[in-house]
Amino acid sequence: MRNFRNSLLVTLFGLFISMSVWASTNYAPLIEDIEQRLDKTAELYQQQHADEARRTVQMAYFEVFENLEGPIRINISARKSYEMESAFGEIRRMIGEKKPLADVQARIDWLKAALREVEPVLDGGHRLVAEEQHNALSRDDIAVHWQESFRTIDDLLAQAVTEYQAGNYSVASQHVQQAHYQGFKNSEMEMSLRQNRSAKDAASINQQFSSLIALTAQPDHLNDVSYQVTTLLQDIEDILPGLPTTRDDQQVAAAQSADNIPAADEGNNRTDWAEVTTGINQSIQDAIARYQGGDAKNAILDIQDTYFDRFEASGMENKIGSRDSAFKTTLEAYFTRLVSLMKAGQPVERLNAEASALTQDLQKAVTMLGEGEETQWSLLLYSLMIIVREGWKRC
Repeated sequence: MRNFRNSLLVTLFGLFISMSVWASTNYAPLIEDIEQRLDKTAELYQQQHADEARRTVQMAYFEVFENLEGPIRINISARKSYEMESAFGEIRRMIGEKKPLADVQARIDWLKAALREVEPVLDGGHRLVAEEQHNALSRDDIAVHWQESFRTIDDLLAQAVTEYQAGNYSVASQHVQQAHYQGFKNSEMEMSLRQNRSAKDAASINQQFSSLIALTAQPDHLNDVSYQVTTLLQDIEDILPGLPTTRDDQQVAAAQSADNIPAADEGNNRTDWAEVTTGINQSIQDAIARYQGGDAKNAILDIQDTYFDRFEASGMENKIGSRDSAFKTTLEAYFTRLVSLMKAGQPVERLNAEASALTQDLQKAVTMLGEGEETQWSLLLYSLMIIVREGWKRC
């Protein structure tokens, strides 16, 4: 029985072992830099310089940790990368909420320990033991039929990554298609998801498969393939507990308690991404106005707050990353560039141009995430968008 996390790490290990010398001269200093900034954060907070402490931890993320996110996703898992990324935002929020120094220090210590834990993986290729194991294959609240379907998806996606690493892009894409149809559609997992969860949830999984099919057909996207595969598997694993089977001959052998089955209509609980985008754009404009008024220091802090409090905390960043990790990286880069432009004292016109481009891409993100049930036609259009965008990147 194959566990995809292990398969993914095995297939990618060979690629990165040849880079171990390079990594040892780059990743270790980055980790040390972050640790020093985190220590400075605690020191500033202890001295009651809360704004400086928040600024220090935020810059540790923007200036340093962003360079580690991709390697952590590939060598360990997307969840580990996201968990560590979120810790920076949590430390920042705790400082803003004036939490006790001991609590802030405890979270800083956790993040430093996590950095030390991943360092040998990045520097020397040593894998973490039992990191991010799937538990979908052993949970009592997941029907045996869905466990078998998940295993099919897991195995085929592992084969896709192996073929992609070998440069067999069309074969890799075919394996993803097989995982989509054999594991998700033909097993009637998609049908049950639509009937017992929501059409929006089913459309989201379909979107991720479509994105991955297009992505694996293109070279030079191993990082993005890794991120999207691990996120897709995690999203599928998250929807399986309590999911009813569709036919009597599908083996259940697992309790399907009504407590585990969400209501089919969850529309009222869905995030209004257009509203989130409006908030981001307004906050960016307010920060630029503050910068124009001569307060660059706090304007930079406002940009960083917008990233953590709106883009990340709303779940928008993670949702976009699960569908198109390259686009997520593009959006993140706007915040980094705005901060860099402010630090360099650049004209307001350059900031406005950057903000305008961010606004346009955020609107694309709203369209991607959708504001209601998505049709097969919208999925087709989304897949074509990915193919066209990848084609332009190669030109």
